[in-house]
Amino acid sequence: ASTFFDKMQLNGFASYYRKQSNEEKSHAEMFLNYMAELNIEYISNTVEKCNEKFKTPLQVSKFALELEIKTTEEIKNIASLCLTEGDMLTYSFINDMLKEQITELGSADDLYTKLKMIEHDKSALLLLDFEFSK
Repeated sequence: ASTFFDKMQLNGFASYYRKQSNEEKSHAEMFLNYMAELNIEYISNTVEKCNEKFKTPLQVSKFALELEIKTTEEIKNIASLCLTEGDMLTYSFINDMLKEQITELGSADDLYTKLKMIEHDKSALLLLDFEFSK
């Protein structure tokens, strides 16, 4: 997503999505570290490349929001499995991740809502981009 905004010279949004990407990498590392601490074998799956061809900032934001919703559901499923299996240690770890997802989901939803409001207003888009550059 950040490269889309880089190409449009919307540096605030590019920076925001670069930060989001780094946070997602950090979350993945937290999962891997947790598994390593418990000597749980990690089976690598290939991360799918994003093949979306975005044309507007709104499309990028909608895609990001949908991805956050999907990720939240997947983490909730893990939490549910932990409760079913009685794995309270992992449940505690996953619950912390769910709390983080609330923030991530709120942030993605806020941006999507704002971009939807200003969809065809280039001046407002530039002002919002400026806000994200701070």
